[in-house]
Amino acid sequence: MGKAVFFNLPGATGHINPALGVVSELISHGEEVIFYADAASASKLAALGATARDYCRWSDYDHDPATAADLMAVGIALFEMTEQCLPGLLRELEADRPDYIIYDSCAPWGPLLADRLGIPAIKFVTHVLWTNRMTLDPRHWLNLDVLSLVVRSYRLESHIRGIKLAANARQRFRNMISRIGGHTRKPLRDAIGLLRRPDEPNICVTSPRYQPYAEKMNGNTHFVGASVPEGRDGQDFQRPGLHHQCLIYISLGSVHNQKLDFYRDCLIAFADTPYQVVMSVGRHTRIGDLGTISRNVHVYPWVPQLEVIRQAQLFISHGGMNSINESLYFNVPLLMVPQQAEQAFSARRIQKLGAGLCLRPSRVSPQRLCRMAEQILSQPSYRDNAAILGTSVRAGGHQRAARLMLDHISRTQQAKSRETTASSREPVPAFGTT
Repeated sequence: MGKAVFFNLPGATGHINPALGVVSELISHGEEVIFYADAASASKLAALGATARDYCRWSDYDHDPATAADLMAVGIALFEMTEQCLPGLLRELEADRPDYIIYDSCAPWGPLLADRLGIPAIKFVTHVLWTNRMTLDPRHWLNLDVLSLVVRSYRLESHIRGIKLAANARQRFRNMISRIGGHTRKPLRDAIGLLRRPDEPNICVTSPRYQPYAEKMNGNTHFVGASVPEGRDGQDFQRPGLHHQCLIYISLGSVHNQKLDFYRDCLIAFADTPYQVVMSVGRHTRIGDLGTISRNVHVYPWVPQLEVIRQAQLFISHGGMNSINESLYFNVPLLMVPQQAEQAFSARRIQKLGAGLCLRPSRVSPQRLCRMAEQILSQPSYRDNAAILGTSVRAGGHQRAARLMLDHISRTQQAKSRETTASSREPVPAFGTT
């Protein structure tokens, strides 16, 4: 069987969690998987049978809230991380001798290493793919929900760094390639080539219903639905209250979860209402700082999200793609309070499809939270539309993703074998002939 190296982004739970099911499925087919992410993910990966590694020997990248919300800062950080990690990663992969590389869309060192080693690569995508058509269509970004978050996350320091990087990006990219024994005559073209690899599979753990112009994408883009493996979180959850009571789940994900004002607004909004509320505030939020908590609201630093959502009637979320996927997988509508521009796009998309509502952070108040939650819970159309989208989300997920990956690797290896056989059969010219 084959050996795969899977590159992911350290600290990005929304990228790592969807990959776990794929790793488990590959291993169940006899593949060996080496997975690069962070130390916090090591125990989960080891439990699946994978070899867990991190990047901390070369890079101190941290997917913190300020960086994650600033797209310029993310781009700079990923460029610098690629510079820092490439030589060390190449040495390790030369020793490991993998058969193929799977890389998260935010791990640009993946395709560089695959090309350097002459092995196949597969892109793993956990978000909506931004295309030229979407850029040219202002309906997708010319709105207050998206633009307000672009303005809110703007940092002059990042743009100054971006300008400096752009000034010598070509030389730095050339140096980066030369350090791993490669060469490039046209650095700009080759850098763009990292993003546009038409012969390489894009395995998208999303629904084509989310993706504008999905029907116009090439045949190598596969929407496999949500990757939601059973038992992923390794823990059951006993829902509070009576089973006939409506359960609302509140979480801002793993990055933007230190939001005391938002949590306090939620406590006021749903205090002493007929709903049972489960609120996950993250391990860095002190629950004692939230103030008075009514008896129908239950606050935790962490919960097994899949087990909570499957019992919920509404998910109040930040609109991260992983959370949207998991909610719709269980036919649960959403009230989304996006914290980043791409989350605002996703939230508006789900709102347009009738499976939830989008609320800008600047407009959050206890009254609006309660009113919008009641609107979703009282109108069956939200639940019905969530169920329609849920069908497209339950499209095979991690099992289908692994099957597509293995099929691609098998076809690639067979084609390479045929080329080798054909080459060996070519007649050798007699000595002295021309």
